[in-house]
Amino acid sequence: MTFFSLANITKRFIYFPEISIRDYPENESFQSIISSGGTICISHQDHQQYRLYSYCDDKLDHLSLLRKLYNLLEDDGLLIISIQGEHKNYSAAISEDITYSQEINYSGDYMTKWYTFSNEEEILARQSVKLVVFDEIEMINSFTEVGFKSLGVDTSNRFYVFQR
Repeated sequence: MTFFSLANITKRFIYFPEISIRDYPENESFQSIISSGGTICISHQDHQQYRLYSYCDDKLDHLSLLRKLYNLLEDDGLLIISIQGEHKNYSAAISEDITYSQEINYSGDYMTKWYTFSNEEEILARQSVKLVVFDEIEMINSFTEVGFKSLGVDTSNRFYVFQR
């Protein structure tokens, strides 16, 4: 695994925590793009391998998104993706009366993640999201297929870095 230092990160970057990058105009380019829990996220599974989770409809749609990101970067520009903890089932009391739980189900290339708020008597709110899952090899291959070079994990172990 290559380790990359972000100490000298450039000043011209785009950070997209809540906007759809698909809607971003391609009439300007950036030295860096940072994604933190956005359309794509990377997790470290069991402290062994990395996985990529994409909110895209399928793997072809994911490649289309990566092409868009690639086209928004200047030559040698960086795509920096934050690394999350492992996606797993858990429950936690968030107040005396309410429990938050997260349930993960894998099926083929997809993960469905259920978020539930409940009390002792009933489910108060429930939502699910379906994500396309890539193992570490598939993840790196998807980025290189559209032209990115994997620089690996930065020295803080908090970001996975790709270069145009």
